[in-house]
Amino acid sequence: MKKIIIYIIALAMLPMVSFGQTDERRVKEEGKTYFVPHYFLQLQGGAATTVGEADFSDLFSPAAALNIGYKFTPAFGLRLGASAWQGKGGWVSPKQDYDFKFIQGNLDAVFDLASLFCEYNPDRVLAPYFFAGVGYAYGYENGATDINTGTHKLRYLWEDNKGFLGGRFGLGLDIRLNDNLGLLVEGNTSVFNDKLNSKYGGNPDWQINALVGLRINLGK
Repeated sequence: MKKIIIYIIALAMLPMVSFGQTDERRVKEEGKTYFVPHYFLQLQGGAATTVGEADFSDLFSPAAALNIGYKFTPAFGLRLGASAWQGKGGWVSPKQDYDFKFIQGNLDAVFDLASLFCEYNPDRVLAPYFFAGVGYAYGYENGATDINTGTHKLRYLWEDNKGFLGGRFGLGLDIRLNDNLGLLVEGNTSVFNDKLNSKYGGNPDWQINALVGLRINLGK
């Protein structure tokens, strides 16, 4: 974990060394500012929860995300990433909680709402954004296999590694720190079929994340 933290800090410092003197997002010419398409990196961490029979607070678990993307226009970009860490589920009678590990790949279309509805401004401090996309969760180390459910059985229990295809969407706020760095606050939801948490519920399984992190511009 210490190595991961050091690596993240190093990545965060890189733009200030490599791009500190220039802003790759814009070109100034005769008093006008033009947008330049560019790559960006996002590093995020926070907490996740889900909708289940246990108390809401009992289903919290850690979450992390890494995305790399490309902004084609001031209002539109795509990002490819990996996220997740751990999911949780709960059984009512007898009351038991369990966890399972998974990693999720995602492809998102990202829309800068400020640039979409207002003019382009590279110095804008607050830039809300919306995204929607697809995700694929790969589950492993399912703790549900160890719980005691008495005479009840988990209808969708999976013991081996298993994949789940789903959709995702969310909202975020990009807070500009300087030309190449931004602070991100993001909430997102991934929706999978009813089998992700091993329980039959008659409805999709929702994985909800609250994340904070950094956006780093990487240039053209």
